[in-house]
Amino acid sequence: MVQIVPPDTFSFAAEEFLLMEWRSTNDELVKRSIQSHFHWIQEQSFPWVRDCIPSRHRLGIQMNLLVFQSLCKHTNIAQYWEDLFQDADIVYKHQVSKTHIIPVCYDVSLAPDIEEVARISGVELDYIIQLHTSVEYEVSMMGFLPGFAYMDGLPAPIHVPRLSKPRTEVPAGSVAIAGTSTAIYPVASPGGWRIIGRTPLSMLSDDIESPTRFNVGDRVRFTPIGLREWNNLMHE
Repeated sequence: MVQIVPPDTFSFAAEEFLLMEWRSTNDELVKRSIQSHFHWIQEQSFPWVRDCIPSRHRLGIQMNLLVFQSLCKHTNIAQYWEDLFQDADIVYKHQVSKTHIIPVCYDVSLAPDIEEVARISGVELDYIIQLHTSVEYEVSMMGFLPGFAYMDGLPAPIHVPRLSKPRTEVPAGSVAIAGTSTAIYPVASPGGWRIIGRTPLSMLSDDIESPTRFNVGDRVRFTPIGLREWNNLMHE
């Protein structure tokens, strides 16, 4: 049986938002444990759980405390969840993830930071594109915007810090890097990641059941396209 562990701490980040944290330095163990607890909570369909949000070392639960208190009569909510996990039969189940192929135009007209990334990293522009498209990334968490997927696996030579002064507006579809991660801005918004390209694909949909393109655990590969193809796809 694949090993998983319960959360190490339970605390409220807001009045109705319970935050569970795993403090192990074993990233794979933490990832399996968070995924297992996340899927178990979803399977239970608790009426007092409004949302369940996994991240790298945490699992957040947005609760309806009025419903919880009317049905459970527990005053120590964190202790309730801790006891629940101890009694529950939570096991790791391999989740079949989707693999996404995302076209990206790395032309400097759509990539305002790619030349600066090349300068910081000491490499040529073409090598940045080669590196960024050479690996398969894993979506480790969602946020800070709906549809904003943090993707792990960025090659080490292009690990760069965020901008010292964030932009007031980043165009939707901007492909950016910061630290060890890459991401795509799903909508126009302020942002401090370094933009190295843009995709013509939308990260959001009108599907209520699946409003975002990515989910935690999905795999992502980027493929380069030229400016003309980007324009054609944008106008389809």
